[in-house]
Amino acid sequence: MNDVAIVVPCYNEAERLDTDAFAMAVSQHSGLHLIMVNDGSSDATQERVDQLSRCPSKRITSVNLRQNVGKGEAVRHGLTVALEDGHETIGYWDADLATPLCVLPRMRQLLDHNEGLDWALASRVRLLGHDIDRSPTRHITGRLFATFASLAIQLPVYDTQCGAKLFRAGDWLRHCIDRPFQNRWAFDVELISRYLCWCRQNNQPPRMQEIPLQRWSDVGESHVKLFPACQAVLSLAGLAIKHRRGMKRNGIVA
Repeated sequence: MNDVAIVVPCYNEAERLDTDAFAMAVSQHSGLHLIMVNDGSSDATQERVDQLSRCPSKRITSVNLRQNVGKGEAVRHGLTVALEDGHETIGYWDADLATPLCVLPRMRQLLDHNEGLDWALASRVRLLGHDIDRSPTRHITGRLFATFASLAIQLPVYDTQCGAKLFRAGDWLRHCIDRPFQNRWAFDVELISRYLCWCRQNNQPPRMQEIPLQRWSDVGESHVKLFPACQAVLSLAGLAIKHRRGMKRNGIVA
C-alpha cells in the first residue's frame, strides 16, 4: 500500500482499543500511517495510544486533546495533522474497528484506479452474501437518519455515518476542514455538504463513490446513544437550510 494516513478518533477507548490489530495493520502495510487522536478521554486511553505509538514502525502518531471536543473536531484535528505532514491519501476510521482494517486496501485501490475520485466511502448495505451485523433498532434508526441526511444535502448517498472514509487530499479538503464543524453529532454530513458546495463554487461535479462492505459488526457499548442520535436528526434541519443557501450562492456552508 502506498502512502496513506488514517485518523482514528478515540474517546474513552481504553477497555476496547485493539492495539494489536492497529499495530499489525501498520506492520503489514509499509505505507500506512495512523494518527491516533485522544479526544480528552477520562480513562487510560492516552496511555494505550502512547504505548501503540512506540511500536517499531514509527508510523503511529499520538495526538492528545486535553479537552473533549467531540468526534468531528477530533477527526478534523487529525486530518489537519495529516495534511501538514504531506500525506496525499487521507481518511478516518472508527476506533472500535466495526469496519475491519482489511477493507482499507480495497478503498485505496478504488482511488488509485479512478483518478477522478476524491472520496471513497464505506457503506453498510445489507445484501445476501454480506455479513452486516447490526441490531434491528440501530439498522432502522440508521436508515431513517441516512434518508434524512440524503434529503438534507440533496445527494443519493446510502450511508453517511459509516466510520470509514478515504480521501484524495487536495485544496478541497484543506478548504473544507479550515474551520470547526457546527454539527457535533452529524459532522460527516456537514463535511459532505461543504465538499458539495466547494464543487459548485469550482464548477466541477462531485467525485464520490460508496463501497458496500462485505463485513461490519455492531460493536457493543457504543458511544452512540439515543439522545445524541435524536440531536443528530434535528441538526439535519438546520444543515439542510445552510446547504441550500451555500449551493445557491456558490459558496461554502458556514
